[in-house]
Amino acid sequence: VEAKSGLPADDYLKNKFFEDSDMRRVYRFDAETKRLEGFDAYLHRSGGDVLVLAVERIEYDQPIDPALFKYTPPDGVKINDMTGGVLPAPKEKTPKDDEKRNEE
Repeated sequence: VEAKSGLPADDYLKNKFFEDSDMRRVYRFDAETKRLEGFDAYLHRSGGDVLVLAVERIEYDQPIDPALFKYTPPDGVKINDMTGGVLPAPKEKTPKDDEKRNEE
């Protein structure tokens, strides 16, 4: 796949970042599962294309240790437990609320 940056040839950011580069991207898919198996990105340079990124292996459906998602907040931090999935009802707005805000 040819990917063009859309930047002019003399733009100082051209080819400085992945998304701002003119390049050729090669995707490899498994014929049976249709899953991506690998990916190569070649930067277009005046001397020829240069391989700048190669993804050689992608592992799918790997188990993830739940301990990786355990969070311990720093001491003194107030925690609002939202795991119940219910948000508090919004406070009814009154004309006095507008007056207070205008005074600030």
